[in-house]
Amino acid sequence: MTVTITYFDLRGLAETFRLMLEYLDVKYEMKYITSREQWLTDKYNQGIDFPNLPIYEDGDVKMSQNFAIMRYIARKYKSLDPVSEAEIQMVEVAEGALTDIRIAWGMLCYNPKFSELKDGFLEDLPNKLKGWEDVLGKRKWVAGKLTYVDFAMNESLDHIVTLFPGCYDNHPNIKKYKEAFFSLPKIKAYRESSKFKKFPIMGPWAAWGGTAQG
Repeated sequence: MTVTITYFDLRGLAETFRLMLEYLDVKYEMKYITSREQWLTDKYNQGIDFPNLPIYEDGDVKMSQNFAIMRYIARKYKSLDPVSEAEIQMVEVAEGALTDIRIAWGMLCYNPKFSELKDGFLEDLPNKLKGWEDVLGKRKWVAGKLTYVDFAMNESLDHIVTLFPGCYDNHPNIKKYKEAFFSLPKIKAYRESSKFKKFPIMGPWAAWGGTAQG
């Protein structure tokens, strides 16, 4: 059975699911939203709790909410999920830290004052990444084994370095982590295929990353 992901035609939050499904060899198709206004009209007619984009459909399962979808994929395929209590704790803590980074990144890219704010974001980036640099100095992956949170974090890291090339040069553990993830054979093959689109990263209404060229 083919999975369906409903989203805008961009990387955004859905790219993490694509990376996971590619890694797991799960067939999927994209259903693209072409009108934001129409989506807002239809949003609460989806027949699911807390509807939002992306929407993930897998047989009788239809759901939204980013981390919930990642956890579902990890559980269903009995891979990429934390197993022990210690692993679960490490992954859940990392989710919170990743959410902080995602919020700050979104507030920059969708801000009309983006040009004025981007230098400040870059200056403060080492503070945002300090916890990750420390953790990744102890473990290859966030929980010791590869889990869904590594997919989500590496996608976010790739967004940021696309805008700020070289921003991880003083963060050797993060740099090694990102290189290891994107060197995974199935991830590397996907990213070198025509299925992968570097841009757009954000929605078309973003100040940066919302067009085919960024």
